[in-house]
Amino acid sequence: MQAVMPPDMSNSSPQKTMTENAETHARTPNPWLQHVNAFREANPEMSYKQVLKTAAATYTRKPKPEKSGERMPNPWMVHINKWKEANPEWRKDYSYKQVLIKCKETYQKQ
Repeated sequence: MQAVMPPDMSNSSPQKTMTENAETHARTPNPWLQHVNAFREANPEMSYKQVLKTAAATYTRKPKPEKSGERMPNPWMVHINKWKEANPEWRKDYSYKQVLIKCKETYQKQ
């Protein structure tokens, strides 16, 4: 009996390798590590521990950019709040869990 080899699948579905994927989705470099590496190149005689301590004194953190716009309201929470406004007696008649069950009956996903 002779062994049957599977068909060559190398050309049928090309897949990206990990290095190709890493090249196309490169992360932005960490500014602190860039500063440390530049400081270390300028001071090769210092140990890494000394470089970290000394570089910390000269590093200024860049402010994070402001987030633009407001968050989108959660439609489920909007529905619950509208239901509670329309049914002010819910506090004495229902527990919060019962409110969620009541709201689930009338909620329609967009």
